[in-house]
Amino acid sequence: MSKKTQETVYGIVSSKKLDELQQNFDTTQILAAVDAIDEIRSRICEPDGIRLELLHLHSMAHTIINGDFTMNAPIGTCIWEVAQELELEIDDFASKLDAIATLLGKLGELAPDDEYEDEDEDDFDFDE
Repeated sequence: MSKKTQETVYGIVSSKKLDELQQNFDTTQILAAVDAIDEIRSRICEPDGIRLELLHLHSMAHTIINGDFTMNAPIGTCIWEVAQELELEIDDFASKLDAIATLLGKLGELAPDDEYEDEDEDDFDFDE
């Protein structure tokens, strides 16, 4: 194994990236990501959550855009207010998920260089 890689209990990793992460990566960020996922999940999965609100928004839009008054959307709400509130909430979720993806990308950088992978492939003789 080259000095560029290091064996850990969770696989071979880039020594350089591991050193960088050991110096400046806060693992509690992963727990914060779990909290964010839980918040998003509960809002999306609850019976009165975003799914139901989108169905109501569809009914409202179908009524005023297509002229079909057979849909049962709640009366007394303004379509653009509902759309804006959902837009903001979903945009907030997207920002949180983007931050989680960035966090995970930092750990993904632990992958050894392609050079290591090529060396590793030479160690196996598939004709045996």
